Amino acid sequence: MRMLDCVNFKYCPRCGEPHLRSNDAQSFVCLSCGFTYYHSSAAVAVGIIKCDDKIILTKRAREPQKGLLALPGGFVDYRESLESALVRELQEELNLTVTTPNYLCSHWERYLFRDVVYFSTIAFYVVSANDISNAKANDDIDAFLLVQPNDIDYSKLAFESDRVALDRYRRLSLKGEIRDATVCPWARGMMSPQLPLLASYVTPETEGIKYAGSKLKLLPYILRLVREVNPRTIALT
Repeated sequence: MRMLDCVNFKYCPRCGEPHLRSNDAQSFVCLSCGFTYYHSSAAVAVGIIKCDDKIILTKRAREPQKGLLALPGGFVDYRESLESALVRELQEELNLTVTTPNYLCSHWERYLFRDVVYFSTIAFYVVSANDISNAKANDDIDAFLLVQPNDIDYSKLAFESDRVALDRYRRLSLKGEIRDATVCPWARGMMSPQLPLLASYVTPETEGIKYAGSKLKLLPYILRLVREVNPRTIALT
């Protein structure tokens, strides 16, 4: 598929002339002014949220694939990390706060929106939800449901990439190789773009965190976060 066929541009976005020609698989060039437009892949962050032996699926409120089921998540904003994007998206969509997302896998997706074809590169993460009593459907979703991974009807999933990630999640779960993070209801309203990064120093293999920088006002929240993720003795280094 040519990039011009994806975007359906008829005129140059710089000079307005209709003299466009495919440059390569990802770009076109304007023969009038020389402008080159790249239709790059969009970054997406998605979460598999564990609740005991079930996970959260959402019902899409908007096109594309309105009414079908999907894992929660969304597009990464400018100057935003994948982890920070997931934190923001889960707050916006489900009113849940993620502390330390753990990477699972990646895949790609073809995304048709208003007659423009976008290609996305999706990073999937795993988190655990100890308490979803404050969860509610917001933003791009109509509702959410808890379902056991083995009971998911793949024909009702909106995206092939979710099927790929869920297959990998199920395989690793059977082997006991899934690492997850925690959804912390108490942290709502305290999150900053730096907090998931700082919290990422805490893993099952370490008992401490390394903290450097000027965000000392976050330290009490970080310590509380760390104790919930890892209740062992915390040593600051």
